[in-house]
Amino acid sequence: MIDSVDASTLYDFRLDNYFHLFAIMILYYDYLLTLDDEIELVWKTPLRKSHLLFFVNRYLPYVGSVAVTWSLFDPSLSDASCQVLFSYRNGYVIFIQCFGGALLSQRVYAMYGCSRQILTFLIGFALIMIGAASFLTFSHNNSVTPFMTKEGCHAPLDATVSLQVASAWEALFVYDLVLLGFTLFRARQNAYDGTQMLGSIGGRVSLMQVLVSDGSLYFVVVDLSNAINIVSFYASLSPSNYSVLTQLFMPGYFTGFQGRSSDVCELRLSLHDVKTDAKLAGSQQRDGMEFFLQS
Repeated sequence: MIDSVDASTLYDFRLDNYFHLFAIMILYYDYLLTLDDEIELVWKTPLRKSHLLFFVNRYLPYVGSVAVTWSLFDPSLSDASCQVLFSYRNGYVIFIQCFGGALLSQRVYAMYGCSRQILTFLIGFALIMIGAASFLTFSHNNSVTPFMTKEGCHAPLDATVSLQVASAWEALFVYDLVLLGFTLFRARQNAYDGTQMLGSIGGRVSLMQVLVSDGSLYFVVVDLSNAINIVSFYASLSPSNYSVLTQLFMPGYFTGFQGRSSDVCELRLSLHDVKTDAKLAGSQQRDGMEFFLQS
């Protein structure tokens, strides 16, 4: 453990811990909010494919964030353990973001009728963005040395490393924007088609109604949280020591918040898919029963 850390740096580390704890609290609070729906839609119904994806998306963040929280709040860890947990933290962030991107991509793929062209484009573009983000994330490992303090395991980032990490998040942000663009385009088409169908009776379907009804609004929340996270890396590089931005932002402050907000949104999307799957299964069951009675 390094004891010769100035008070300002320790304050930054403690604030980073508080942001992480706040993000974890949001994750667990949302778990309680959605527990009743999980019991009714998953535990009390026959197992379906959508349930498996829901379970992974539901419980992976809770299991994966245990080691991250441990590294931040246990000052008794050795420097060697800190370095291992810091590497795990980076790998976990990449994995959880890739999993979330795959989940969102799967929804876009389904929106466009399982088009092979859409799938090919998304896979190719995702591989490019993942490669860029991974390179930018791990290329600075030799220049960043995590160490233990009384505020847990942390690694201060200099200006160069901050820009590298910000660029990695920007690669993810670009991919998320592409998914959002596909989603908004399809939602606009659905809103137009719905308005055309209801036009004869004076009805109207707005874009916002479509975004809310099919869960696409969560795409917007994911992009906004990532944008705030990216801003934190650049705002912390303000040349003025007395800048308001410098006092409010430190590189990585919002990384945990971005990750947990994405987890919550992706969980809500999975729950939305489970509800849709249950409705379709119920509709098919009713149609089958009506066919049986009529025959």
